Amino acid sequence: MDINNKGMTLIELIISFAITTAIVVSMFNVILNYQTEQSTETIKSDIISYKNMITKLIQTDIIRGELRSVRIDEKKHENNYTQYKFTFKFQKSIDFSQKNNIYKKELTIYASDTLNNYIIYDDVNNKGQIQPVKYFLPNIGTGQIETKDQNIVNTNLTKFTTINTNITEDTNPHSFDDNCFLDPTRNNCIDDLNQRVNFFNLDIAISNNELGGDYHIKIVAPLNYSYCK
Repeated sequence: MDINNKGMTLIELIISFAITTAIVVSMFNVILNYQTEQSTETIKSDIISYKNMITKLIQTDIIRGELRSVRIDEKKHENNYTQYKFTFKFQKSIDFSQKNNIYKKELTIYASDTLNNYIIYDDVNNKGQIQPVKYFLPNIGTGQIETKDQNIVNTNLTKFTTINTNITEDTNPHSFDDNCFLDPTRNNCIDDLNQRVNFFNLDIAISNNELGGDYHIKIVAPLNYSYCK
């Protein structure tokens, strides 16, 4: 019986190499797609946790402190950020440690197309003192920079895309006197309640090109409610 000991021809080697390469490339693409999907799901989970945390922080103060009035400052544009600042006034002290009487907190939203977006919201430390805390939005990697209309835009940045509220400078209370809580019968304390709106509504949209949709921080609360009168 004759045995062929010539081995593989050059064409057979090339075909084998091509098949092996195709298999390796396909496996690499599968792994890469899996990692991308995992990264996207992770950032989705992080953003959901972020919006839930911010919502809980504000809602807890509103419920326990009994929101009295809300003031919005003029929108500012500084250092590639657009700033939206709200000041909350409460009927009851929101220092739940009862070390100090604190009736006011500030919420500032920093939105940008090029820099990390974040929120600053006042906290009360263990000494009963106001302490501003930064809460940065979670991001997917470093993102890509594009130029649009001579502006640099980070196309892969998690950011606050819209901030909608029914509070305007026209609806701001006539005064914001902290002494109202010591003597609520004073005339300017009546002005403190006069916002010409009966509720506070805030909707902060969070977006990233990889997410396929927006997530929202939504705050709704009554103003000038019966517990304030």
